[in-house]
Amino acid sequence: MSLLTQSATISAPSEIDADSSPFVTVRLLQAISRFIETRGWVAFAVISTICGWIRLGGFASRPLDHDELYTFYIAQAPTLRQLLALTRSVDLHPPLSYLLIRASFAIFGVSSWSCRLPSVLAFFFTVALVFWLAKRILSPLYGIISVLLLWSVPFTYQADEARPYSLLLCFTALMLVGWYRAAEVSADFISHDRRLALLTLTLGGFGLLLSHVLGVLPYAAFFAAELVRFSIRRKADWGLWTALLAPAISGLTYLPLIRTHSGILFTDEYHATPMRIVSFYSWSIRFLPIPLMLVALLACLWPILRRPASQDQRQVTPPAPLPALLRPLGFLLCCLALIPLGVGILFAHTDTAFFDRYGIVVMIPIALVPALLLGFRTQRNQMAGVAVTLVLCATLFLNTSGKLWLIEQLGNFADILGTQKRYDMLQFQFGYTRHQFRPLRTRAHQIQSHVTCFRVDLCERLQQIIESLLDRQTPNVGKAMNI
Repeated sequence: MSLLTQSATISAPSEIDADSSPFVTVRLLQAISRFIETRGWVAFAVISTICGWIRLGGFASRPLDHDELYTFYIAQAPTLRQLLALTRSVDLHPPLSYLLIRASFAIFGVSSWSCRLPSVLAFFFTVALVFWLAKRILSPLYGIISVLLLWSVPFTYQADEARPYSLLLCFTALMLVGWYRAAEVSADFISHDRRLALLTLTLGGFGLLLSHVLGVLPYAAFFAAELVRFSIRRKADWGLWTALLAPAISGLTYLPLIRTHSGILFTDEYHATPMRIVSFYSWSIRFLPIPLMLVALLACLWPILRRPASQDQRQVTPPAPLPALLRPLGFLLCCLALIPLGVGILFAHTDTAFFDRYGIVVMIPIALVPALLLGFRTQRNQMAGVAVTLVLCATLFLNTSGKLWLIEQLGNFADILGTQKRYDMLQFQFGYTRHQFRPLRTRAHQIQSHVTCFRVDLCERLQQIIESLLDRQTPNVGKAMNI
């Protein structure tokens, strides 16, 4: 928490002219940082489109899996009454996700991609909310870092599944943005921004509680964060408390789900254990050890690495959050990070199965905490932000489509090395040079093609013989064998 406690005004390092450094690499990094700082939403759109294409390219053609079939058929129930009855007795989830998919079916028709469309849109909206929040607190460059961190978490596979977990993540992020904005605006008078922030908070609360039963835990985390904020301000924000409490009525939809769930049994393989919880957290950051180590290294060594600003550098000071708001925000992100642990403890006590997707809200602190730590420790330095951004881009590429490309290139390189070794062996044993070996290799390819044609001809003749035997026509057998 102490790392997040900074002054209300944090001077951002200046934008240095492209010609101020003699190194081409430094000038390139400065150009990238200036582009992101001046055209943040354009950079966000480009990165989100590329990451979405890499991660979600096959969502329209991939067949529905077992759990998605529940959603697919429940959303097509003849009436809304039957849909609600099926959610209470079969799939045991609040009805919002099924209603959204039912609307998608009504607009785009019944298909696998229209069934997944609400989840995909919800995930992209989550990415936009995370970018807006990091951009609001720090700068667009650090918002891009949060976006890349979010796309690097393995839970992105839930983005194109027709289940309520993407909605759970989306409404948690919506509540976070609404709560932050409502706490940021002064509560002494009601302004348009505060009304919009409180409405966003309330809608996010309703969506969170009506998406999944486990939405209760991130919903409770906002109450805990508001208590921390109250302990700092020594004054209750009654408008925000009202906006927080209003969605609690949605909890009434959980009563039939809890009664039905009490009769379900699970095998020991899926029960929550300490090792299962530890493996969940390690799996959540399995693509991020190098970027996270770079962030930690820069945050620890920045007082040594930073250089004093030159006299001719312009100081840019975007709006920075107040210290009184940073503590409850940090506490809220810590609570969201600990939700999988709380779910594991609760499910271990009730002998309920624990699956990794139950802790999907951990994506939000994974995306925001490293960016906030780096931004405040380096005072939003652009070179540090660009360095981490490039490392995240490389890591994301190598852990997605770049892995297949790299394997293919290594295979081609291995083939080249193998050919070189064969040349050397022939020259050593038989005295052949490369020029003399080429006709031999051409002849070998010709022989191989003749052998292939012979095999194809032999297979066709055997097929004719078998068909003739099945038809029991002896003359045809002799004809097929050319007797």
